[in-house]
Amino acid sequence: MSDDTELEKVTLARGLLFHEAETFQRELEMHGIASWILDTSHTEQIAAPGLAPMGRLMVRPADQKKAQQILADFEKRPAADSSPDDKAWRAENERDATASRSMRAAILGLLCAPYLAQLYSFFLLMALRPHYGELPRKTRRKMWAAAVIDVAAFLAASAGAWWAGHKFLSGLLIALPVVLWWFGAAMSAAKSAKA
Repeated sequence: MSDDTELEKVTLARGLLFHEAETFQRELEMHGIASWILDTSHTEQIAAPGLAPMGRLMVRPADQKKAQQILADFEKRPAADSSPDDKAWRAENERDATASRSMRAAILGLLCAPYLAQLYSFFLLMALRPHYGELPRKTRRKMWAAAVIDVAAFLAASAGAWWAGHKFLSGLLIALPVVLWWFGAAMSAAKSAKA
């Protein structure tokens, strides 16, 4: 009987997506353990239609214990991008993207959906406010550009409502950004207290 027959192999892991099975297989190969991936997608699709193709990872019986330990150790490793530097880089990129969204919303509000788009833009700015001191210059420039447009739009909307005789609406149009500003101030204070 050939060594490659299924009868001479044992299942190490089942229900794996193919990329997971291939990752485990490469890890075992690095430790000198041969393994095989059995395609079980035809049976898994019957039990759970719509799932991605699945497989079973198999090894020789003599390698089973060592392979189980290798995979257990492999799964405990931290992700490749979980170092402090990687996390800081991802956070900086996300904050810059948020500043860009805020600036686009502010400009879009001048063309359509005035005031509402600026309110959304201002909300994004207030979410970034606790991190202002950590932001690079290009991100701060985007924030200031959005803030100038937002404040001008708020004042124009409030003044327009005042001149139209809607004093309560005028006050409300100014009050909403002020509430958001206090929200940003509270988040900044909470962040400073934790530091």
